[in-house]
Amino acid sequence: MNTRAVLRNLPQGKSFRVDANGRIKPKNNNVQQNENPQNVNTENQHIRRNYKKEPNRQLCKPAWPRIYKFLNESKFCVLNGRFADGDNYTSISKKGKAVVDFICVPQDMFTDVKYFRVLTVQSIVDDFKLHDLIGSKSKLPDHSAIVSEFNITRHCLATQTKNTRSSCSRFKLNQIPLDFMTSDIKRTALLNLIEQIERCRETQDNVDKIYTELCSIIFSEMTDKIPKVEFNGSKKRFKQKKNRIGMAQLMDLWNKMTIKEKEFTRWKARDMFDKTLRRTERAYRRMKAVDIESMTTKNPNDFWEKIRNLGPRNFKTIPVEIVDKWRNLKGKSKQTEFNFTVDRNQLELVNEYKYLGITFSYNGSFLSNVDLLAKSGGRALGNIIAKIHNIKDFGYKSYEKLFNSCIVPILYYSCVWGYRKYQSKDNIQNRAIRYYLGVHRFAPILAIHGDIGWIPSQYRRWINMVRYWNRLIRFDNNRITKLAFNIDYDRCKSN
Repeated sequence: MNTRAVLRNLPQGKSFRVDANGRIKPKNNNVQQNENPQNVNTENQHIRRNYKKEPNRQLCKPAWPRIYKFLNESKFCVLNGRFADGDNYTSISKKGKAVVDFICVPQDMFTDVKYFRVLTVQSIVDDFKLHDLIGSKSKLPDHSAIVSEFNITRHCLATQTKNTRSSCSRFKLNQIPLDFMTSDIKRTALLNLIEQIERCRETQDNVDKIYTELCSIIFSEMTDKIPKVEFNGSKKRFKQKKNRIGMAQLMDLWNKMTIKEKEFTRWKARDMFDKTLRRTERAYRRMKAVDIESMTTKNPNDFWEKIRNLGPRNFKTIPVEIVDKWRNLKGKSKQTEFNFTVDRNQLELVNEYKYLGITFSYNGSFLSNVDLLAKSGGRALGNIIAKIHNIKDFGYKSYEKLFNSCIVPILYYSCVWGYRKYQSKDNIQNRAIRYYLGVHRFAPILAIHGDIGWIPSQYRRWINMVRYWNRLIRFDNNRITKLAFNIDYDRCKSN
């Protein structure tokens, strides 16, 4: 459905016509400007386009239907094409002429518009004789200038003068009574306002009147029901004067500081100093890493002295491991039915017992002991990372020596716990590998072990078990340890 069909179906639509640019014009050009805002909805049709192709011009279908719908829903109207001097094109180029720039006003403000005109750039240059200012390579803009004048009929609230009175009254809003706005008169007034909002909210004047009535109703009820308190502003003015003096001093200091900062940032020697500092720092770190790497093989004593002096200087004590003695296993049988005494003193039955750094459990599991050793190894690894973190070129041999000397003895202390895999110990070694390689925590474990060349932590425990087995086998048969081992071994063989 095109514009002409819509225009024919509208009231008084036959007295208007649609030009080639899609604008609606009266058939008689001498029609006066006097228009009724109630009919502006129907006259928004002049922003619609005629999509027929004209000679020497290629048209594209823009978003006019959406603009037309927006104007009707928001009750706005377009000023283009409604005035005698405002019927010019707003875009003039080699490709053609078109109206692409609009001025939209609310319908209730249309009568306040007294002047509207579209001025082309060429006409402005001709009127003001600006030809000498245009260069040989300059080009006039395609879009035209739009000029409009309005009659201001609404005024803002007058600003109150300061210090008109030495004292004023304020409402005590913390003492609002329970019967506030509960009278029949106020209720009826509010219902009338709600009815007016439902019926008369098309124009801004109606909305302003409703809002003014609502404020007067609430203010009159506050005056009748809420108590007031007198407020004297003399002390406040005195404090404000002192604060203004202080603010003036702060502003002066702030301005001086900003000037100095700008001078400092513009100082050319600052960039040179920063570059020299970074270069010297990199050289110093590289020299320190080379020294540590050479000490690994040449002088081990100096190596450990150098490592001890690295990192932060604050000394932290390792917290004492606290074994939870109240971890009772519910639903299981007791450890034993016997009571043990020493000199008539009954011994306490516990789930775990720590002896020489090893935590023994009543059920023969070493899970709690493995977790405690893993936490200690993690703290040792964190201490090493803190010491070498600032040395970016730390060597591989030095790092491997630190790991094997400071972390492995803690993780595998008295490591004869069977062939079971303990993930907490594996996590410590994986963390050390990831830190040195600089990879994220989702890197494949097999890949990082292959890159760094370390054996898995489970193999270290198996090697310790084989070493301890060979040590027991080579014991003298008369030793108590060898006799206990033989008894235990015979029981294991006889199942």
